Amino acid sequence: MHERLKFKIHLSEQRGKDKEWGYQPICSEAQYGTHFVINARFEGTEDDNCAINLDNIHFYIQNYTGDVTIGLEKFSLIEECNPKELKYGELLEPNYFDGSKIYKITLFAQGLNNNFKHTHKIDGTLNKIKPGDILVTEVVYLPISKKLSFWDDKSKYNEASYLDPLYQLRDGEHVKLTDAGIHMIKKLNLLGIIEKDSGKFDFGSIDSFDIPVAAGPSRNCKADVSMAI
Repeated sequence: MHERLKFKIHLSEQRGKDKEWGYQPICSEAQYGTHFVINARFEGTEDDNCAINLDNIHFYIQNYTGDVTIGLEKFSLIEECNPKELKYGELLEPNYFDGSKIYKITLFAQGLNNNFKHTHKIDGTLNKIKPGDILVTEVVYLPISKKLSFWDDKSKYNEASYLDPLYQLRDGEHVKLTDAGIHMIKKLNLLGIIEKDSGKFDFGSIDSFDIPVAAGPSRNCKADVSMAI
């Protein structure tokens, strides 16, 4: 049942001039014990077919319950995708309207981060959203600030005031990055999100550019699909 549930993006509500209105939910998830919802506002001009020719997409994250504040990084990816590439993709086939498309939005979040807004400037992909289009939102979690976790400096692991459970593991006096955490950090570096500024982490090479949802345990069952109407 849950695979068929979708948020509805009412394109008619995107026409208002008040920037604080028009945000609509596109993803609901939980991480670090915090439940949050990511909302989107589609900025552009309407055409004669009720579609919006996009200039920007504005994202806003609202934390609802939990002790760890989750914020958004100022980076995002949008790509058109084939349903066969997605989990439950066969249920997302955009057959509601002729010419409908599926787009994957990748947003980058971080625990203990209080930046709640991010704007994606349209650069050619998803330059128009129209009734029947489907959006699948994926959230990738960056490691907690190294000022708290020292994830980039093995010599200071035991001085960390907080260990990121998606990237780090404590076993008594032994603290380490998990293999999945190391792999994820290298991928984030390739995307230019994590810079080689410390000189103490061996970024090395990786064999894949695919981005997992998180370095830690993945939550496969979540509300991350929306459809424009």
